[in-house]
Amino acid sequence: MEFQKLELQDIDIIRPFFEMHTNRMCDNTAGVVVMWRDSFHTHYAIEDGTLFLRFSYGKQKEIAYSMPIGLDKKRALETLKAYLAQTKQPVMICAIAKEDLELVGEVFGELRVRAERQWFDYLYEAEDLATFKGRKFNGQRNHINRFKKMFPAYRLVDIDTVNVRRVQTFLKDYMKNNLKENPTAKEEARNALEVLEHFEIYQLFGAFIEVDGEIIAFSVGEKVNDTLFVHIEKALTDYHGSYQIMVNEFAKRFVSPKILYINREDDVGDEGLRQSKLSYHPVQLIEKHLAKPKNQEDERGEDS
Repeated sequence: MEFQKLELQDIDIIRPFFEMHTNRMCDNTAGVVVMWRDSFHTHYAIEDGTLFLRFSYGKQKEIAYSMPIGLDKKRALETLKAYLAQTKQPVMICAIAKEDLELVGEVFGELRVRAERQWFDYLYEAEDLATFKGRKFNGQRNHINRFKKMFPAYRLVDIDTVNVRRVQTFLKDYMKNNLKENPTAKEEARNALEVLEHFEIYQLFGAFIEVDGEIIAFSVGEKVNDTLFVHIEKALTDYHGSYQIMVNEFAKRFVSPKILYINREDDVGDEGLRQSKLSYHPVQLIEKHLAKPKNQEDERGEDS
């Protein structure tokens, strides 16, 4: 098995593999994998109709592999196990869905597993975010009603190859004036800017909200099977209710009869973002786990 560095132009090579996944995890989308490829030094290999992904993981930049993406999970894991043994690499498997833990243990033996809460995805019923019906969404509806009263002439506009330059300008200004002071937020914004700069290559879709000719919020996403993934979401909080109306309008615009769920991805451990995403009442937090053999971690005394 030969790994090569994942490049932007490889997105069309890896995209079809993600349709094989059913766990609705954002890590299993072409948009996320390619968008974060430089941040995680991502490499990939394809063997026997299966996609293998390798990352540089954590503060120590240890090498990790995600669950192989193919039709036969057990065979793919056995192939990965043989490759790690042949290349004398330690075992580290990241972003493992809860339902795959047993199979990973069956192939690799007894493991030390840690749930990584900061990377759990927030999964919502598509209809909930498109309608905000019911008492539990009173807060969101109140914010939206206030926004509409203050800005009755707002518009939702699809992002296209012409107006995407305006969205880039908005994001650059947002990065200067509204970005949180932490490395992950800055890295995410830089990656989002690259998506906009190569919007045609990514083949994603998006929309922005315009007030008096100015962009005040935008979102970019991707559909995989029955799930709409929101990869990028930015709004100016000076406009009361900007995030709530962006969430609602984006869902109304891009939810189709086939789409049952919306994944708004993780909170990276940010407490404010966590409370915000919980306030939209997810139907599931999609767990992600990191696994290493027990003896490996015991010998090194790490819990990374």
